[in-house]
Amino acid sequence: MLSRKTALAIARREFPNGPESLAKRLGAKVQLRPLGGCDGFCVVKGDRAAIFLNEAPNQPTGKLTSRQRFTLAHELGHIILGVPSVFGETLSDMLSSDDEDEKRVNALAAELLLPHSVVEWYVIELPVVAAVLKRLAKNACVSEVVAALRVANLAKELKLENASVVHFDGSRVKWQWSRTLSMSDKTARCLLKAAREAPHGVFRHDQGDGTTVVASTIENDRFDSATLFVQVLPALLVSNITREERRKALEAILLPDDPKTRGKIQGLVGAYSQRTHRFSSLDEAELDFWKANRRKLSDTLLDSDDGREYVLLRLEQWY
Repeated sequence: MLSRKTALAIARREFPNGPESLAKRLGAKVQLRPLGGCDGFCVVKGDRAAIFLNEAPNQPTGKLTSRQRFTLAHELGHIILGVPSVFGETLSDMLSSDDEDEKRVNALAAELLLPHSVVEWYVIELPVVAAVLKRLAKNACVSEVVAALRVANLAKELKLENASVVHFDGSRVKWQWSRTLSMSDKTARCLLKAAREAPHGVFRHDQGDGTTVVASTIENDRFDSATLFVQVLPALLVSNITREERRKALEAILLPDDPKTRGKIQGLVGAYSQRTHRFSSLDEAELDFWKANRRKLSDTLLDSDDGREYVLLRLEQWY
């Protein structure tokens, strides 16, 4: 079997396909089967291992879902750490377990999916807001909940005082996770409400000791659930305004309620997500954008200092 150090090195090199590459390196046979309420388990006999994952409805051929990828990484964690797998576990059971061995397995699974260097690449400023977690999750092919958990686990390394993830089922706290930051369910519900009502979806609370609590939410309307990401900023960072917050503030100023105009502007800027490969730098992309679109935007609020700042903030997402 591979050591933890070797497994992490492979995950970094093969990102975002670390778990899949590790399974092949270990010679572990990964099988998709209907497992009822169980998300997955593994069986190890000597140097041989088999990992069983719950087959999803309309399973894409040759591709695992984000849920299956976390389960795969979790079961690889069991194998690498030598911790016996638990039969019948659901994803919720895995994430909310208080068992110390399961916590070790989850921590390794998150590292295999989201190596430290990858997280640092996407989390370039503090506080960490929901949009950043979503972008990180998309590029790592993981769920937004897993991305939030990994960032919370790296709170100290990212220069946060602390961080916590709280998962809600409707208005009920289903579970919460943090290394050291604890809060009552009542406090968590209050923070969820405040974040939902806050301008741009980011709630800040000065604790009076030089630190500030910042809360933002990732909504999942399809399953009537939400994930609350709570972080404590150190004194030196309490006044930080992220690019995402500034972008949303500018959108409120620049993009009118008229859906047609909003759609036109969003479409012009969004089109550059497919064109950035043509330019070697952000400056080149910005010059090209205005060369191509200045006439189209001359009668809009985007043709202003605020508008140019907004375009730059949108384009830099892809650099």
